[in-house]
Amino acid sequence: MKMTHVQRTHSSHRVYVKALVLAGLSLHVGSASAVLEEIVVTAQKRPERLIDIPVTISAVSADDFALAGTDSLESLNKLVPGVYINTPVYYLSPTIRGVGSTLSVNNESNVALYIDGVYQPAQASNVFDLASVEGVEVLKGPQGTIFGRNATGGAILVKTLDPSFERDGKFAISYGRFDEVRAKSYINLPINDTVAANLALNYRHTPGYIRDVRTDRLANEAETFGARGKVLLQPLDNLNVTLTASHTKFDDPTASSYQNYKGQNVLAPVPGAGPVASDRFEVSHNSEAVLRTTAQEYNARIDYDTGTGTLSSITAFKDDKLTTTNDGDNTYLDIFRIDFTYKNETVTQELNFTSTGDNFNYVVGAYYYRNKTYYSSFQYNRVEFLEQENNREAFAGYADGTYEFGDLALIAGIRYSTEDREMGNALLPHPMIPAPGSRSIQKRDSSWTPRVGLRYALTDHSNLYAIYSRGFKSGTFNGTSLTDPGVSPETIDAYEIGYKAVGDRFTLNSSAYYYDYQDVQASTLIIRDGVALSSVVNAAEARIYGAEFDASYLFSDMWSMRGALAYTNAEYSSFPDAPGYQEAPGGGFMTVPVDASGNPMVRTPKYQASAQINYLVPVGGNTLEFSLSPSYQSKVYFDSSARLNQGAVFLLDASIAMNLANGMKVTVFGRNITDRKYYTQKGYSTLNISSNFAKPMTYGVEFAWDLL
Repeated sequence: MKMTHVQRTHSSHRVYVKALVLAGLSLHVGSASAVLEEIVVTAQKRPERLIDIPVTISAVSADDFALAGTDSLESLNKLVPGVYINTPVYYLSPTIRGVGSTLSVNNESNVALYIDGVYQPAQASNVFDLASVEGVEVLKGPQGTIFGRNATGGAILVKTLDPSFERDGKFAISYGRFDEVRAKSYINLPINDTVAANLALNYRHTPGYIRDVRTDRLANEAETFGARGKVLLQPLDNLNVTLTASHTKFDDPTASSYQNYKGQNVLAPVPGAGPVASDRFEVSHNSEAVLRTTAQEYNARIDYDTGTGTLSSITAFKDDKLTTTNDGDNTYLDIFRIDFTYKNETVTQELNFTSTGDNFNYVVGAYYYRNKTYYSSFQYNRVEFLEQENNREAFAGYADGTYEFGDLALIAGIRYSTEDREMGNALLPHPMIPAPGSRSIQKRDSSWTPRVGLRYALTDHSNLYAIYSRGFKSGTFNGTSLTDPGVSPETIDAYEIGYKAVGDRFTLNSSAYYYDYQDVQASTLIIRDGVALSSVVNAAEARIYGAEFDASYLFSDMWSMRGALAYTNAEYSSFPDAPGYQEAPGGGFMTVPVDASGNPMVRTPKYQASAQINYLVPVGGNTLEFSLSPSYQSKVYFDSSARLNQGAVFLLDASIAMNLANGMKVTVFGRNITDRKYYTQKGYSTLNISSNFAKPMTYGVEFAWDLL
């Protein structure tokens, strides 16, 4: 097997995984002196020790996700302080330190998602099960210099397993409450001395747990499938070419199955409305809920070792499609129904050079992005809308470096971005949309996003840092009216100080920060002429400050623990004309302006805490593993007027696993074992307040094998 600089760059991720086993701890059962392995991350586009990077980063391994009991990024709620993730509508909505996604299928998230270095702009397809995940890095704070566009809140970097020249294979299958079946497999094979390939598959099916009171049938049957294959080519000792193809299908109407809040609906007295669903897992719909996404991605990564650094190219194409049907009135009546198919096509190209030096390291690069989104079909109450098309094209150049002189290091970087947007065709020739449907509008935004900071090495294993960075998210349009002036870009100036340390038996990360957040792009629901329209508006400004702390400790070969705390104070310091809601004459709700200045920002709990406790017991040649994972979050608000909220939530997960000497593992698990009832979303609609409940208590058993 060839060992080159380029190949070692890829294999550094193996170190990353080993360092993260069992919630960040690498345990050697029976060892006389178990120690922690060093965590290596790639947040600055090169392998570096976690403690050397002047950014708050939470590294999460595949084993951490397994302990959290899911293959979804939603598990980050329980694993990473300062992060709140829910599924309020058709997609996963992450919020980091109060900076979160605009709830509009047409807009991109404030938290940038990357898979294997490829930007994933389509929020509609980010609700996926993770296949062959090696690790996830959560970068907090604006990442405008290195990761660029639309990363005002931070970035989530998902790394999947690369092919290697070693035979490897795994298979796992589980059965749980609500007849949920999950299966996943991974196989890696060397083809010859210069070619290797891998393939990962995952599948999930459940009949569901939400009952339709009209048909007395389950309304949220779910089925998901994912496949990702990679081929590694090494024609030269200093050249790696990695080709990737992936397919994802997600068919789960749970987030689309809106429920009546407290069983209340203004249409309940109307003849034919039927009994209104009142239980937390009941709906009363006259049409079947549909929420289906499919995605295909193809990318090529080329890494060439020049001797002084690595020249890398990443070329990617992705195609996403979302199809949904939603019964908006939550009754048997055929009054408000939405059916649409939304498509997203993206091409990206990045070229960068990463140096290798002793005292001075840098990365320089250029980035191109082209995106087309459109509704191939859109019906409101079975009336066909006009096709709406959005086109975006962006260019960027960036440079970032670290210069070390003694124990002190200077970090500085800059990025210039420019972006053009065009939107054509309003959705419907209707009085609520006064503009002609055939008209189109254009918008251009550009920005400089710098960062500068200092890092001081107290010892070889501890650092202090202070850093300033700026984030930028480009402006957008509201698709419900072409006469709308549009949404201005938002900017954020972030100031952060922190301390990181690692020892043989512990890790410690702490930080404090302050954000000056201008022209916040806030999601809302505008109710016009009795019709509820998703919209994005600019809040004047917001102020966010807080502190975070996470630590892990290896008490012995058998006992380990990790804990995290986060305090986030996020409020709109000026939002004088925020959309508010009041009861409309005759029932339902209407939009009214309110002053939301001083109100807490949406989807941002002020306090969060989590822990993972692991205990290993040798049993003959096998190992019995006990895991306990409590988590807590304080009250969270769902609207800027601070009327809809969910109180504090405490959750408890647990598992018991037997690791057999023959490579088999049997795990019995329970999630939300106290069966805590809580909302993941509440929102005003034309007739009522709709809501979604979190999944109830689940439990089951998983069997896993090493295949090769």
